[in-house]
Amino acid sequence: MTAITCPDCGNEFVLSGKTRLYIGNINEVLFDKINKTVPFASIRTFYVCSPFLSQLNYGQKTLKKIGRKNRLIVITRPKNTPSDYARHEKQFEFLQKECKADMNTIDNLHAKMYIMEAGSASFAMTGSMNLTNPKSIEAAIFTTDSKLFDDHKNNFLYELKSKSKPVK
Repeated sequence: MTAITCPDCGNEFVLSGKTRLYIGNINEVLFDKINKTVPFASIRTFYVCSPFLSQLNYGQKTLKKIGRKNRLIVITRPKNTPSDYARHEKQFEFLQKECKADMNTIDNLHAKMYIMEAGSASFAMTGSMNLTNPKSIEAAIFTTDSKLFDDHKNNFLYELKSKSKPVK
């Protein structure tokens, strides 16, 4: 296990061999993980929680491929709320129509979580990144630890999804 001390707050984080901190273009890391380490036949569900959406330079085909099997659940803000409304609405409709995603909204959503349920290839990722093309340096914790994965999935389903409104 590795201990990392945050230079800003002084808190110590312990990372195991199954948990890693990433900094940079996190969406590229996320979709590389899916495309290179997850057998598509094993994907049960991909859970996405992102307040803001935009068409991705990297990941659109993967989302569509996952969604075609009706295994994509998305929680985001309503189509008409972000400051960059047009891009959010376009990606919202892409996910809903092209990917057949189960779309849900929460008005004041800020959380960002990505959970891949895929048997032994399951993982969870949480951090600062929206499902948009990055304009900033982002950070995320990626884990394949089964306990942390279960915690993320349960928080998604019982804390976030239960507070969301389904979109028809």
